[in-house]
Amino acid sequence: MIIPTIQRYFYIVTADLDLSNGATLPANLFWNDEANAVTEFTIFSPNGYVNLYINAVMQEGGIYTVTPASLTIVPYNATLYRGTPIIIESLGFTTK
Repeated sequence: MIIPTIQRYFYIVTADLDLSNGATLPANLFWNDEANAVTEFTIFSPNGYVNLYINAVMQEGGIYTVTPASLTIVPYNATLYRGTPIIIESLGFTTK
């Protein structure tokens, strides 16, 4: 039996964020499903993966990196406007 574990992290952009030079958002800006502030992201490696949603749209894997300490978005010709939701979804799998 395969058992999934899911951790989600949420952030609402507080000021327009120009991505032309990329951006790094520290984990402590985010909160979890229980509405608690977090200090780091749970990354399930090697038995898992991470999805990034910006404004409820899943983003392509090549434009971001998530570490326990931060979310980094590569330089991209776009702006994230104030009020835009960012969701990180970290999924891990174990067997029983």
